Amino acid sequence: MNIAHVISATIFGVIFLIAIRSLSAKGKLTMRYTLGWLSIGFFVLGYPILLIVSQRLGRILVVQPSVILLGIPLIIVGVVCIQLSITVSGLTEQVRTLGETIAHLNSMTPAKGRKTEASGSTEVDSQC
Repeated sequence: MNIAHVISATIFGVIFLIAIRSLSAKGKLTMRYTLGWLSIGFFVLGYPILLIVSQRLGRILVVQPSVILLGIPLIIVGVVCIQLSITVSGLTEQVRTLGETIAHLNSMTPAKGRKTEASGSTEVDSQC
């Protein structure tokens, strides 16, 4: 393992963690996303350890260490995609419920200047 890998991973990991903390402090990220991105930042800090583990695990499983190094980030990306899909599904449901609520409120409130369907004329509320 090259010392340049360790130094660059450590520097990048620290910069990444500082950026995520800054975004979280400004309120740009919710707690759920902050924790997810922080875990990825700590994963980057643990990259040198992962290199050693992947080399030993590669010898045991008789695969190249690069296969293990590429497999772990793919699993993480898959988990992030599933979590984002769950979030989008929840937001879609909220938008649908909000639309139904607005439609219900509009049906209960007489509108000023709304056209009647039968005559095509405009109704004007006489309480102006």
